Amino acid sequence: MDRVLLLETSQTRRRALHAMLSAKGFHVGELPEYPKALPLLEKYGQAQSGYHGLVIGWPELRDSHSDAIFARLRSHEYEHLPVLLLADVNDVAAVNWMMKRPTTGLLLWSDYSECADALSKL
Repeated sequence: MDRVLLLETSQTRRRALHAMLSAKGFHVGELPEYPKALPLLEKYGQAQSGYHGLVIGWPELRDSHSDAIFARLRSHEYEHLPVLLLADVNDVAAVNWMMKRPTTGLLLWSDYSECADALSKL
């Protein structure tokens, strides 16, 4: 897996993850907000985006955009796409979502330096 898409609203966290993943040999695309992700995922479903994995910062407050993304990722069309969630705490909703979807992992932000290894395992 060498092309990953990073979906995180925090510019600081995106910058840190991008630098760390790039240093580990990943080619990283970035999205700063959930509304921009849905069209790109639709493109992925048509095998045009070329991303081999997705890293998502679990939102503190979910809304219709983030719910739409997580619903789409649970669909049959996307179940093969590796997804790594990054959360501030062991959020029950994030754990439940992860447990119901294959090829999904969860890391706490405090362990973000393990992101590349976690992606490789997925």
